[in-house]
Order: sequence, then C-alpha cells, then structure tokens
Amino acid sequence: MAALGAGAVGAALGMGRLRKALTANQLLLFSGLLYGGGVLVTALSASLPVVAAVSVVTGAGWLVTLSTLNTSMQLTLPAWVRARALAAYLIVFLGGQGLGSLLWGLVARPLGTQGTLVLAASLLVVGAASLPLFPLLPGTGTLDRTVSAHWPEPALVFEAAGDTGPVLVEIAYEVAPEDLPEFLEATQRLSRSRLRTGATRWRVYQDTSDPAKLYEVFEVPTWDEHLRQHHERTTGFDQQVLDRVRALSRTEPRSRHLLPARSAAARG
Repeated sequence: MAALGAGAVGAALGMGRLRKALTANQLLLFSGLLYGGGVLVTALSASLPVVAAVSVVTGAGWLVTLSTLNTSMQLTLPAWVRARALAAYLIVFLGGQGLGSLLWGLVARPLGTQGTLVLAASLLVVGAASLPLFPLLPGTGTLDRTVSAHWPEPALVFEAAGDTGPVLVEIAYEVAPEDLPEFLEATQRLSRSRLRTGATRWRVYQDTSDPAKLYEVFEVPTWDEHLRQHHERTTGFDQQVLDRVRALSRTEPRSRHLLPARSAAARG
C-alpha cells in the first residue's frame, strides 16, 4: 500500500507536465497499460522487492486514470448540471468498484488469486489498447460552456404561472432547396441541444404547401423549465449550433410559444 501511495504521489506531482504532452485518451492508454502491466507482474512474481517496485508504477497508473477521468468530467460539464452529473458519475464509479469486488471474488473461487490477477491484467491491457479505435473521452474540454442567454424574451399578453405546461415552442425557418440537406443535418445537432437543456420532445416538420418552410417544434414540461433554457442552461456551444441552423434560413426565424388553453378566470 505504501508503494502504491508513493507512485500515486509521484504521478500527481507530474500530472501538469503529462497533460501538456499527451491528450486525455493518450493518458488513459498510457496509465491503463502501466496498471495492467503492474497487476500482471504482481500476479507472476513471488519477490516482495519486485512487487513493491512494480506497485509504485501501478499506483502512478491508477492516479493518472482517476485524475484524467475526474478532470475530463469537470471540463466537459456546464455549470448548471455539473453537480448532478458528477453525482451520477461518482455513483457509477464507486458502485462499479463495489460490484466489481463482488464479481472478482466470485471469479477467484475457480481461478485462484494468481489466475484472477492475470485475467484482470489482461482485461486492463485490452481495454487500454482499444482506446485508439474507441476513444473513451471525446474532445469536449475546449467547448464553450459559459451561459449564453441569446434567446429573445418570449412575448406574453397574459401572466403564465411557473408550473404551467407543457410548453410547445414552434420556430419557423425558410430554407432554400439546395440548403435543405445541410439544414436537416445541422438540426440534428440542434435537437441534442434542445433535449439536453430541458425539452422532452423535438421534431422538424415541413410545410406540404411550401416545402421551403420548415418548423422546429419541441416541448418543455413547464414554463419555468423553458425560462431556464433561456437564462441558465444554454451555453456558448449551444449558441454556435443554433447560429449554424439560423444561418441556413433565408429569413429571420420566427418563434411562437404555445401554452395549454385556460379560461381567463383560471389564469387569474
């Protein structure tokens, strides 16, 4: 344990230089191979000095992996959802350790300690080696995550309670026929932005009488949720996605907000 700790401390001191030299996926590849190699040597060696020396390397690999994953989460998540997403990440991370301990204990019954460690090391190496083909961390650390309140304020002629809903938002675009394939492709990225920031349903419709007119329609559970889209949840990256869609419209997009019909007395 002391050797593992020493390796982790050494890696922590060098993480700044490592991050400058390698990408996040390269760090995971490097640390995964180190960890897997250390576990394999531990399984096959009966020498305490050798195992202790290798444990230093294993501890370094463990720390680099943990730090890279935690840092990537922090850099990827926008502020409004960071606490909840990190909580989900920790539940999966720590829950996976507990479940993994149980499963490896069951595996150790027929294979024994050495066989179990060899299998674990092999899986670690295979997992690390797959990263060039299947990157675990997309290049999201440079995304603009600052809040961008770029939407125009919705026009209201009557007071809408915060829990009023669902809210149906309709945005009209006019797209030239030659730009239609590019527009539809751009709206697919826009759909992920809408759903990520609070929409529960999203679709693009085309006018049968005028194919150049397209309508983006999405639903948000309540008026408060939609206002959070306006003021809290839409980031600079979402703004870039929306700007790309708007640039393909020949006219300025027009939006409408539809609420469930109620009587004047009910609104009061």
